[in-house]
Amino acid sequence: MIHHTDCGSGLLARDELRAGYVSRGGWDEETALDMAVLDPAKTAAEDVQKLRSAPELQPTIGNVKIGGYVDDLKTGNITTVVEPG
Repeated sequence: MIHHTDCGSGLLARDELRAGYVSRGGWDEETALDMAVLDPAKTAAEDVQKLRSAPELQPTIGNVKIGGYVDDLKTGNITTVVEPG
C-alpha cells in the first residue's frame, strides 16, 4: 500500500470543494470527508490494517505480505510506515 504526499484527495477536507463534489453526485458528505488524505502515513497504516483484516483475504493472508509506504513527491523518497507482514 503506497500513499503519497500532496495528495489531491486532501482537497476533500475543504468544505466548499467537498460540498461541490457531493452535489455533483459523488459520495455523501461524511464519506467524502473520510477520503481526504491529509496524513499519508496514517492513512497508509489504516489501509494496511483494513487489508490484513479483510475476510476476503484471510484464506491467502499467510501467502501475501502487505506493507505500508509513503512516497514523498518532493524528494522522491519512499518511507516504510508499516513493515510487510
